Amino acid sequence: AHLFAYSVIALPLFRYWQTAAGELKMQRLARLSGSSIGLLAPALPLVLERELLWGLFPERHMLSTDWANHALLLVAFVYGFVLAGAPTLGAAIDRYWKGLAAAGAALSCLLAALVWAGALPSRLPPPYSPSYLVFWTLYAVDAWACMVAVLGAGRRWLRVENRAIAVGRANGFAWYVVHQPVIVALAYVIVQWPARVGVGVKFTVLFASSLAG
Repeated sequence: AHLFAYSVIALPLFRYWQTAAGELKMQRLARLSGSSIGLLAPALPLVLERELLWGLFPERHMLSTDWANHALLLVAFVYGFVLAGAPTLGAAIDRYWKGLAAAGAALSCLLAALVWAGALPSRLPPPYSPSYLVFWTLYAVDAWACMVAVLGAGRRWLRVENRAIAVGRANGFAWYVVHQPVIVALAYVIVQWPARVGVGVKFTVLFASSLAG
């Protein structure tokens, strides 16, 4: 449902970018990301939407109310179209993805440490406070850095043709659509196991089962 909604919302923009004038503007936007610093520019909309919208629309995981996450995911969806249509952005990712991968790993470790210490997510900073702005800036930059890292690694090592890639290309979307209901159904059963089983065991079983499903 989410992908369908994003496709419908973004369709007029995509159609415009397919015109001569629109393609020229898209290429100009992509060229802004042509340097190591410029490649951080696409993180700015992610930072702004996190800082502006999260305080108004906390996460609900619902299509009709989860506006903060919709904004982030819609922007990422649009970036995918730009990446497919503007070679400049892909070339920048090819050159600088390793640096952003290191930055993403560092920021992810920092956020994981805060979760481990109990500071997140139960004690998020008050909306629009200085610490709130810092946290969501780090979160959004980390999200973009990780996206670039995954794209860069994929462009580096998966631009070959073999049976595994052919199967993945043919079945990837179906797996994406089906895996969530499988996880939800399995989790419904697994979380009801006795407490003595332990969270670690439950997580491991759920993770392995979701991959197998």
